Amino acid sequence: MTIETIPNASYIVIINPDGATKKMSRSNISIILDENGKDITSIVLVNPTIVKTAPDDTTAISELTPNSRASTEIPSMRPNEDYRTIRQRSPSLIYGARHRFSISGGSGYSLTVGDWFEGLTNGLSFNACGRLTLTNNIYIGFSYRYQSLGVDSELEGSYIIYDEYGNPVAIVSVDFDVYLNEIYGLIGFMTDPSTYTKPFAFFEVGFGGIDHNIKATASDGSNVASVSTDETKFGMLMTVGGVFPFNKTIGLCLEGNMRITGEGNSYSYNYYQQGSTGVLFGAGISLVIMVGK
Repeated sequence: MTIETIPNASYIVIINPDGATKKMSRSNISIILDENGKDITSIVLVNPTIVKTAPDDTTAISELTPNSRASTEIPSMRPNEDYRTIRQRSPSLIYGARHRFSISGGSGYSLTVGDWFEGLTNGLSFNACGRLTLTNNIYIGFSYRYQSLGVDSELEGSYIIYDEYGNPVAIVSVDFDVYLNEIYGLIGFMTDPSTYTKPFAFFEVGFGGIDHNIKATASDGSNVASVSTDETKFGMLMTVGGVFPFNKTIGLCLEGNMRITGEGNSYSYNYYQQGSTGVLFGAGISLVIMVGK
């Protein structure tokens, strides 16, 4: 590869072994390396010299006049290396961690599986996360999720109440309100994108608590009665997803997750059964704000 500089010009010309040329602004060049990794930036851009490989493999340097053109030949460059030895100082390129902090918020939908969720159906969720980057790839954070759930149709609706003689005496309607509050501490891994607009993937696990809340309300039109349960159990979260940045700061996150409840004392509606667990499989979308370096 040949790098050609023109005195007083704001750009240099890069000539590939195949003869293809490309202009590059001087202000965008951070460093130029030869095939051995030696920094030759000052030779190419600063000193009015011409650097070529001499027949005896020594480097010959000759003075140039102000109107002459400096040409630096980097020996033994392979054609497929192209411009890789030139690293540009560009706002779009990333050195180190992509960002230091990120916050996100969004919504999703979850499917219920397992004994604890017997009688319960799928529902919408809303979540918020904060993350702190420790290295280029590793981060820690926290996550809060509000998960609403439905109830099987046979459990919710109207019931006829009979007296001891089998005569109907009242019609009672029953409604349920079921939701979970989930809080996790996170540790995760994300891939290392080369530019701020390039998508990157992540995987994270979280440990914390899931607070199960169930409230049943019965009404006969004139009287209302309600009963509720509330228990908090150990929870575990696993998430995999990708972030698709619009620019350096804002992006869209798509994720899939699995959350596991800890051992409960009973099924949600079967108090005679001991020791139950449940799993939520979810998918979500959120807006991400990424700041800091």
